[in-house]
Amino acid sequence: MTRFLMSIGNLVFAFFLGAVALVIVAIQFPDLFSVILDGADVVKTNLTSAVPVSEGGQVYKNLVRYLIEEQQLVFMFFVIVARVILSFLMWLVSSLLGLKS
Repeated sequence: MTRFLMSIGNLVFAFFLGAVALVIVAIQFPDLFSVILDGADVVKTNLTSAVPVSEGGQVYKNLVRYLIEEQQLVFMFFVIVARVILSFLMWLVSSLLGLKS
């Protein structure tokens, strides 16, 4: 049960850490944030263009365009980066303390 609670805590902490990192990057590095937003736009365009347009395919393409927003992609990027950093830090701390998983 402890492992379950630790993993949920890690997930929630990474969520908030990603939000804080997003705000810091947006305020301190506006040019970098603009590049990240442009990259998210490219990803959204590639995802929507990958949906085949057939007789009923336009409905799915419109649904993908509606559900995927650049803001969601940018936030997911920051949360994933935060999770990777937290995982690395947890591995480093556990290896320094000699804890076994």
